[in-house]
Amino acid sequence: MAKGLNPMRLAPPMKWYKENQDRFWQGILLLAVLLNIYALVTSDLGLDTHQKMAYVEVEGGYALDWGDIRLENPNASNPDDASIISNPPLTAGYSSGTVLFSLIAISVIGYFVGMRKEFIALILIHPALIFATGRGYDEPLIALLMAFLVLLMTLSENSKNPWILKILAGLPIVGILLIKNTIPEDSLLIPTLILILAMSISCCIPNRFFQPEKMLLSGFGLGVILVLILGFIGKGTPTIIFDEPGRFLYALPFAII
Repeated sequence: MAKGLNPMRLAPPMKWYKENQDRFWQGILLLAVLLNIYALVTSDLGLDTHQKMAYVEVEGGYALDWGDIRLENPNASNPDDASIISNPPLTAGYSSGTVLFSLIAISVIGYFVGMRKEFIALILIHPALIFATGRGYDEPLIALLMAFLVLLMTLSENSKNPWILKILAGLPIVGILLIKNTIPEDSLLIPTLILILAMSISCCIPNRFFQPEKMLLSGFGLGVILVLILGFIGKGTPTIIFDEPGRFLYALPFAII
């Protein structure tokens, strides 16, 4: 050690962080907001956004001029054989006002329900959210709906009639389904009723079944089962599980990490 250097005066690497945690996370939160705004201002709209904006009104609903976007059907590129949907896809994600409102509302709701600023900062600074914000995708709006769900579930804990708020908590999930799917609203009637029933019945389930570890394992397990079912019946991206299991197994560890 160099002469005259007192080791007691050497500050530990994490000393500043320990003494300034609030300032650190406030800075991360501010950085997250600035990054989202920067992405919103400078990025071009993404491919999915352009595709949603390209739907035109035809007889019987809406369709793409060039045909379908998925090529499983040999006639997918034939405009005369394009799939017709009853409603145009939601394109609120590319609106700057909608995105900014969503980001601000997420922060306000998180603060209102007592969510720590660290958690809010980590959500807003997540690269996937920043990317989606810049590309005009739906994730900021979906995150806002999930924030409302958390708010309603939190309020239900101190309510005299928690089942009412838990029923309302099912509505944001229905909204997410409507955003992510171009199916008619009436086709969601049965899933909506089942979801509302499940949310209301949850009031009668003892609290010991809602332990974080059990909820995490059951939620993860249910998600895996649903993905496997979608892959087996050939719906969307999960079909790769059975079409190309080698690629799926190769990518799975990286996805978990």
